[in-house]
Amino acid sequence: MMATFNIATFNCAGMADTVRRAALLNLFRKLPVQIICVQETHSRPENEAQWAREWAPGEVIFNSATDVTAAQNGVAIFINDSNLQISDVKKDLSGRVISMDVSTRLSTIHLTNIDAPASAIANKNNFFDSLYPHIISKFPNVLAGDFNTLDRPDIDRYPPGAPTEKNKTLISLCNKCQLTDAFRTLYGDVREYTRQGQSQARLDRIYTSKEILIANQYSTPESLSDHDIVILQIKNVITPERGKGIWTNNTTIYDQQPFQQDFTERWTKWQTLHPILFVHKSEWWMHIKSRIKDLNQKYARRQAHQRKNEEKDLEKDLREVWEKLPQKPELLPKFYSIKKQLLKNQLHITKEKVYEEQAIAKGNFALGSKKFFEQFAKKRTNTKIEVISNPQGKLQSETKDILKTIHEFYQQPYREKPNDPEAADHFLNHFNSAAK
Repeated sequence: MMATFNIATFNCAGMADTVRRAALLNLFRKLPVQIICVQETHSRPENEAQWAREWAPGEVIFNSATDVTAAQNGVAIFINDSNLQISDVKKDLSGRVISMDVSTRLSTIHLTNIDAPASAIANKNNFFDSLYPHIISKFPNVLAGDFNTLDRPDIDRYPPGAPTEKNKTLISLCNKCQLTDAFRTLYGDVREYTRQGQSQARLDRIYTSKEILIANQYSTPESLSDHDIVILQIKNVITPERGKGIWTNNTTIYDQQPFQQDFTERWTKWQTLHPILFVHKSEWWMHIKSRIKDLNQKYARRQAHQRKNEEKDLEKDLREVWEKLPQKPELLPKFYSIKKQLLKNQLHITKEKVYEEQAIAKGNFALGSKKFFEQFAKKRTNTKIEVISNPQGKLQSETKDILKTIHEFYQQPYREKPNDPEAADHFLNHFNSAAK
């Protein structure tokens, strides 16, 4: 469970001007919320440190565009409660996304703040497709920000929009990540608009996981921007029950020289166990498989620890360079380089988490990432097997039948116990003789 708290999202329309920024920070301090997700900060890497000091003693996370021509971008998350703990912060390189875990004493949520591009539909679709690694999390999700597009143009725009304005890529993202529009959950088809211009539209929205129980959502106009402030009141968070999970064989470990050397030494000793402790070689093999798994896990933990230390060093370097930027703008290339390496590491770790979640889901593809689906489809398309014979001798030409036959074939060696231990011994002995 989690104590009730509030999250706001607000497109501030720029805070580079000193006086305007002071007015915005004063507004944020007065808001009855613990977290403020802000878009279009117009921040630059070299002024993030100074702006953070102006918000002190509160905590703030900035993400600024690395492209100088994209000064209109920039997102930030302002923390207005010292009791909240922030971890696992991720950012994109365009200054449009920040995601992080937010913890209270009782529970944790995964929060993502976005500023979607207002340009062509193709750019918007690419942006939403890129969000999967930022949203995938073991914790309940809150996705907030300026979406610059609609999934209900009939009631979220005035004058009403055409059905063709509906952004199917965003809808697909929400469906696969199991997110729902908090306002629609509470108020159904009630009309409300958060941006007033030549037309009105509800561009500023907050999506939540089903585990997040919402008490209320409302918006309030603000003279500092043409966008309203949207505030979500969270009543409770139900931590989803999670089982032990499924171990996935980390095959990259087998390529490491230390593992290969260790395994070779152990394998020589393991072979001597057969005549002493086991009647059948099949029983010996089932025992040895568990030892190989333990060895794999040992080196996987060592690899994860090393990677974590490397990431901590990068984050430390990034922080040090970031603090020096106001006085030494020539450090920008180094800042971008470290930031890019951190992003690469974060995406790699997220990819591993996606595959882990995929295994736990046992076929529930809603937990997969956009990239996973694309790779899965590509591998199926590129298969060289056009026809295969099943155990009954029947030819299979349909993709699903081919995959099923192959799956069953490779599943056989890993059954709980072989049906015929003597036959298994005969095979293993023949295999060992042939290997010699």
